[in-house]
Amino acid sequence: MGNGPSSAEASVRVCVLGELRVYRAGARVALPQSKKARALLGYLLVTRRPQRRERLAKLFWDVADDARGALRWTLSRVRAAIDAPGESLLVADRDEVRFAHEGVWTDRFGLPRADASLAELEQAAALFQGELLEGCDLPDFFEYSAWLSAEREEARRVRQRLLTTLSEGVQDPERALTHARTRARIDPLDESASMHLMKLLVRCGRRAEAEEHCDAVARLLVSAGLTRAPWLASLRGELRAVALRAEPSGAAVILGGSLDAAPFVGRAQELELLLAAGRSERSHLVLVTGDPGMGKSALLGEAGRQMSGVLEARAFEQDRNLPFLPWVDALRRLGTAIGELPALLGGTGSEANTNRESLFLAVGRALSATRVLVFDDAQWLDDASLSLLQHVLRSRTETPLVCLLGARRGELPDNPALVAVLRGFRRDHLLAELELGPLPAEDVQRLALAVGARLDPERVARESEGSPLFALELSRWSEASGAEIPTTLRELVAERVERLPRPAQELMQWAAALGGQFDVEVLRDVSGASADELLRSLEILERYALLRPAPAAPGNYHVWHELLGRAIYLGISEPRRKLMHRRIAERLADQDGELGRATDVSRHAALAGDSRLAADCCLRAARRCLRQFANDEARAFAQRGLQHAAVLEDSRRVPLEIQLRGVAVFARRPIDREQTVATFLSLAERALDLGCADDARAAYRAVTQLRWETGQFAEAERTNLHVENVGRGAGPVERARAISEAGHCLAVLERDLPRAEALLLEARALCSKASLELYVVSAGFGLLHRFRGEGAEAARLFAEARGRARIEGDRASEFDALAQLVELAYQAGDWAGAERDSGELLQLGARLPEGSEPAFSRGLTALLRYAKSPQARQELEECCEELRLRDATHRLAALLLYAAELELERGEPALAAPRAHLAAALAENLRRESDVVVARALAARAAAALNPNDLPSTLAALRAMSSSHLSARARRALADLP
Repeated sequence: MGNGPSSAEASVRVCVLGELRVYRAGARVALPQSKKARALLGYLLVTRRPQRRERLAKLFWDVADDARGALRWTLSRVRAAIDAPGESLLVADRDEVRFAHEGVWTDRFGLPRADASLAELEQAAALFQGELLEGCDLPDFFEYSAWLSAEREEARRVRQRLLTTLSEGVQDPERALTHARTRARIDPLDESASMHLMKLLVRCGRRAEAEEHCDAVARLLVSAGLTRAPWLASLRGELRAVALRAEPSGAAVILGGSLDAAPFVGRAQELELLLAAGRSERSHLVLVTGDPGMGKSALLGEAGRQMSGVLEARAFEQDRNLPFLPWVDALRRLGTAIGELPALLGGTGSEANTNRESLFLAVGRALSATRVLVFDDAQWLDDASLSLLQHVLRSRTETPLVCLLGARRGELPDNPALVAVLRGFRRDHLLAELELGPLPAEDVQRLALAVGARLDPERVARESEGSPLFALELSRWSEASGAEIPTTLRELVAERVERLPRPAQELMQWAAALGGQFDVEVLRDVSGASADELLRSLEILERYALLRPAPAAPGNYHVWHELLGRAIYLGISEPRRKLMHRRIAERLADQDGELGRATDVSRHAALAGDSRLAADCCLRAARRCLRQFANDEARAFAQRGLQHAAVLEDSRRVPLEIQLRGVAVFARRPIDREQTVATFLSLAERALDLGCADDARAAYRAVTQLRWETGQFAEAERTNLHVENVGRGAGPVERARAISEAGHCLAVLERDLPRAEALLLEARALCSKASLELYVVSAGFGLLHRFRGEGAEAARLFAEARGRARIEGDRASEFDALAQLVELAYQAGDWAGAERDSGELLQLGARLPEGSEPAFSRGLTALLRYAKSPQARQELEECCEELRLRDATHRLAALLLYAAELELERGEPALAAPRAHLAAALAENLRRESDVVVARALAARAAAALNPNDLPSTLAALRAMSSSHLSARARRALADLP
């Protein structure tokens, strides 16, 4: 592909194959720290064409309040970072934004043609430093994420073609093996890549590694649900035909890196203990242990610098099978002539025994002036070196000799000879032990300042968690690099994990993918490890300070250090990451648990790119939040779920969107109700087109609720007909739900009550056959009995309905049933019951979202107080005003009628009259005939009380009304007319 100037000729070089990097005149440009700013720049670089501002705003700020403003600000930050005087790389006008590629070299577009030489192809393969735009993921922005996934897939295909050509075309098998390993790592499920790698491994004499890779692929196939792979079985047969050499079962773990170049900070008490040991008058051994990177080497080095007569040495893992090598290196530093040493190290049989004795004596003589021996990384000392050390310490009688050993705590059990030596010295009281813990935060900050940290020292202390090695890596790291963690740290951790036994490696990757604190049973489930394999691997990972138990949660673990976990996670190829997250999400989704479990499932599903599962998990989490009165969290989950659902096909999107919008509406009532109603109606029609009758019914039910709350009873009644009609064609259970909801709605609206009763009776019969209990059946019959004046039966039914609502976690329905119980108790004169229930209603209303429920619960409580004392009138007035502002006309009318009745009984017609008139107007708008009659009757009584000689003309009309279709309350109101 052509790309203008070559890399050497271009003044500006851009790398997108891996972390996003920009170089100007050879110097790396510090990009903005904002991930979104880097993602925006990466998008412009990769697309290589002008982008309209509207497109960019929608792509990166689809939920922002001022998307274009946010875009302007972000562009200004990018421009400030990459532009130079007289040379603008970011070109923008009112409509479009583009990256000026003229004279710029970009790695992705500088790849050679297919017919290039192998040398050119190897140079091209080296350009791939990771996934395309690594670190620029924005999982909450789905259109961008979909674009990035597609581009990464294409870049991955290009890389695979390069690696295939190189691994099959390079003649040197060792060089070819490097490319084959990378090819298999990028896509572990690629049959040809795995086949070629394993054949190369066998050809290079690495059959054990081939077998391990074969096992790893098999486990990965199982985790991906692919149980049959004939090619893998065939290859296993070939491998079994070859004599495999045994591989050591517990390779030690190396954490590379050195603290030697860093200043020594802190550890004053520990240093003094070592210095005091060096001044001791008796020979003994001091063991300094700690987790990798905790600063053992730095402490031993500082102690050695401050003491005299010191001989220092270090053991290395790769030299464990070479006897005496640490001693050879140490003795060479003395500058003492030990000419017989090479001969003493050779020999066999009795000669070897003689040489061994001579060697021990020779070393003892050479150390006559030495007071302190320092051996670092003692966990790798060979048996012969340990025998010599024990001999030197125990045979020293004339002058004391102190030995300081530094060792990794978790790796001591891997060296039985060292454990035996330590046990002997401990038994003879010749062993002092010092364990290093995390470096205090103030010392970490001093260390960061001493090395000129680019990050805030407090942040270094916080994120390093007391590890000096991590603190140094963070201090030398610049966020402007675009890397999520320091690259050197990532490489160190990768080396550390790669030396683990393969099962422990894989379990550690699963732990990193789980993230945070996790249940060990969940880890076992998602990894597919057997119980024995799990226990063995956990023991290894604990000993090597990679995992540790969570102190406050038995059976839970977490990665030893957050940075370590992040480094391991970033080392997993993106295709495998997605497979792992999908498996985790599916396993967690099958388990019932707390809200946090649903949150975890949603996160893992999103990381797996499974929008359907992510949306479904958001819905579950939102519903659970509602049951726990966490309304803001419920709405946030619902909104996140809508974003996931937006990219699905209609057959999956529409049902999820209806349910998610239903939760969002209940969590917080919409400001623009008409727009919300229109959205639900459109979704209902689309659901019917798709044959999703149950979801259409749910959408119509939401519309009915919204219209009822704002007093649009006629519209609510019409929508309710849709609920009934849609449910008629469903199965028995869904038909029962639909019919009962339709009957309940008619009872709430006080419309066509005979039909409401018929529907509820039919629904009750269906429920009885299906062993189903529904809130709306009990509540619907409760409304009918209350309308007829049968208060005791109505109260029983509403208590039953409340219990069912609580079981279902339907807080809104529970509120409605409890409010009915308060009103019934008030009307029956049951003050104790009314006050008891109103107290519960007040608590429940306060925890519900910002609808009219809180104001109505306070209003009923104020009414009870007003009934006892006129001084509560102002409180009642305030509640009525709040209901008016919230447009809750049905609840406002109810409070006004109760207050007017109370004031007439007290002989306060001047207060009752305006309330009755307002209640009559509201009831007329709501088309609630019984309430209209009650309000007008109260107004007439108030007018008669104010002026007995001038009875209102409406009085005669009210007396003449037929009461057969009115509520019992309305009939009583007519009977009470003067």
